[in-house]
Amino acid sequence: MLYDGACPLCHAAARTARVKAPSGTLHLLDARTCHEDPLYQEVSRRGLDLNEGMVVFADGEILVGAEAMAFVARYGEPSHPLTRIGRLLFRWNGTAHLIYPFLRTVRNAILRLIGVKPIGH
Repeated sequence: MLYDGACPLCHAAARTARVKAPSGTLHLLDARTCHEDPLYQEVSRRGLDLNEGMVVFADGEILVGAEAMAFVARYGEPSHPLTRIGRLLFRWNGTAHLIYPFLRTVRNAILRLIGVKPIGH
Protein backbone atom coordinates (compact mmCIF):
# COMPACT_ATOMS: atom_id res chain seq x y z
CA MET A 1 0.00 0.00 0.00
CA LEU A 2 1.38 3.39 -1.02
CA TYR A 3 0.22 6.18 1.27
CA ASP A 4 1.20 9.74 2.17
CA GLY A 5 3.45 9.49 5.21
CA ALA A 6 3.41 13.27 5.73
CA CYS A 7 -0.35 13.32 6.23
CA PRO A 8 -1.21 12.53 9.86
CA LEU A 9 -4.57 11.04 8.85
CA CYS A 10 -3.04 8.85 6.11
CA HIS A 11 -0.16 7.82 8.34
CA ALA A 12 -2.49 6.78 11.15
CA ALA A 13 -4.76 4.85 8.78
CA ALA A 14 -1.82 3.05 7.16
CA ARG A 15 -0.21 2.13 10.48
CA THR A 16 -3.43 0.61 11.80
CA ALA A 17 -4.34 -1.19 8.56
CA ARG A 18 -4.15 -4.95 8.78
CA VAL A 19 -5.29 -7.71 6.47
CA LYS A 20 -6.50 -11.17 7.43
CA ALA A 21 -3.69 -13.70 7.24
CA PRO A 22 -5.23 -15.80 4.44
CA SER A 23 -5.50 -12.65 2.30
CA GLY A 24 -1.76 -12.08 2.31
CA THR A 25 0.48 -9.44 3.80
CA LEU A 26 0.02 -5.70 3.63
CA HIS A 27 3.30 -3.90 2.98
CA LEU A 28 3.30 -0.17 3.72
CA LEU A 29 5.24 2.26 1.54
CA ASP A 30 5.45 5.98 2.28
CA ALA A 31 5.03 7.62 -1.14
CA ARG A 32 7.28 10.48 -0.07
CA THR A 33 10.30 8.30 0.66
CA CYS A 34 10.08 5.14 -1.47
CA HIS A 35 10.89 6.53 -4.93
CA GLU A 36 13.29 3.68 -5.69
CA ASP A 37 10.74 0.97 -4.88
CA PRO A 38 9.48 -0.90 -7.98
CA LEU A 39 5.84 -0.44 -6.92
CA TYR A 40 6.26 3.33 -6.65
CA GLN A 41 7.99 3.36 -10.03
CA GLU A 42 5.11 1.40 -11.58
CA VAL A 43 2.61 3.95 -10.26
CA SER A 44 4.75 6.74 -11.73
CA ARG A 45 5.11 4.92 -15.04
CA ARG A 46 1.33 4.63 -15.28
CA GLY A 47 0.95 8.35 -14.57
CA LEU A 48 -1.13 7.88 -11.42
CA ASP A 49 -1.28 10.90 -9.12
CA LEU A 50 -0.66 9.84 -5.52
CA ASN A 51 -2.28 13.08 -4.37
CA GLU A 52 -5.57 11.70 -5.66
CA GLY A 53 -5.48 8.73 -3.34
CA MET A 54 -3.65 5.87 -1.75
CA VAL A 55 -2.73 2.88 -3.89
CA VAL A 56 -3.01 -0.83 -3.14
CA PHE A 57 -1.43 -3.53 -5.29
CA ALA A 58 -3.50 -6.71 -5.05
CA ASP A 59 -3.45 -9.79 -7.25
CA GLY A 60 -1.78 -7.94 -10.10
CA GLU A 61 -4.25 -5.06 -9.95
CA ILE A 62 -3.60 -1.47 -8.96
CA LEU A 63 -6.40 -0.06 -6.84
CA VAL A 64 -6.49 3.70 -6.28
CA GLY A 65 -8.40 5.88 -3.84
CA ALA A 66 -11.87 4.58 -3.04
CA GLU A 67 -11.14 1.14 -4.51
CA ALA A 68 -8.01 0.87 -2.36
CA MET A 69 -9.89 1.83 0.79
CA ALA A 70 -12.71 -0.61 -0.05
CA PHE A 71 -10.12 -3.39 -0.51
CA VAL A 72 -8.52 -2.73 2.88
CA ALA A 73 -11.98 -2.63 4.48
CA ARG A 74 -13.05 -5.91 2.87
CA TYR A 75 -9.88 -7.83 3.66
CA GLY A 76 -8.90 -6.09 6.88
CA GLU A 77 -8.45 -7.89 10.16
CA PRO A 78 -11.98 -7.81 11.62
CA SER A 79 -10.83 -7.60 15.24
CA HIS A 80 -9.17 -4.21 14.77
CA PRO A 81 -11.44 -1.24 15.74
CA LEU A 82 -10.41 0.91 12.75
CA THR A 83 -11.08 -1.98 10.40
CA ARG A 84 -14.59 -2.21 11.83
CA ILE A 85 -15.15 1.49 11.11
CA GLY A 86 -13.64 1.07 7.65
CA ARG A 87 -15.94 -1.85 6.95
CA LEU A 88 -18.95 0.29 7.79
CA LEU A 89 -17.78 3.13 5.56
CA PHE A 90 -16.04 1.35 2.69
CA ARG A 91 -17.41 -2.16 2.46
CA TRP A 92 -19.08 -1.43 -0.88
CA ASN A 93 -17.30 0.40 -3.69
CA GLY A 94 -20.35 2.64 -4.22
CA THR A 95 -20.22 3.92 -0.65
CA ALA A 96 -16.46 4.28 -0.86
CA HIS A 97 -16.81 6.44 -3.98
CA LEU A 98 -19.22 8.74 -2.12
CA ILE A 99 -17.08 9.12 1.01
CA TYR A 100 -13.54 9.07 -0.41
CA PRO A 101 -13.64 12.55 -2.05
CA PHE A 102 -14.50 14.03 1.35
CA LEU A 103 -11.57 12.22 2.98
CA ARG A 104 -9.23 13.41 0.20
CA THR A 105 -10.43 16.99 0.79
CA VAL A 106 -9.73 16.61 4.52
CA ARG A 107 -6.26 15.25 3.72
CA ASN A 108 -5.51 18.18 1.42
CA ALA A 109 -6.72 20.67 4.03
CA ILE A 110 -4.56 19.06 6.72
CA LEU A 111 -1.48 19.21 4.48
CA ARG A 112 -2.10 22.90 3.73
CA LEU A 113 -2.56 23.66 7.42
CA ILE A 114 0.71 22.00 8.39
CA GLY A 115 2.57 23.44 5.38
CA VAL A 116 3.27 20.22 3.49
CA LYS A 117 3.41 20.34 -0.30
CA PRO A 118 1.61 17.71 -2.40
CA ILE A 119 3.53 14.54 -3.30
CA GLY A 120 5.94 15.15 -6.15
CA HIS A 121 5.89 18.96 -5.88
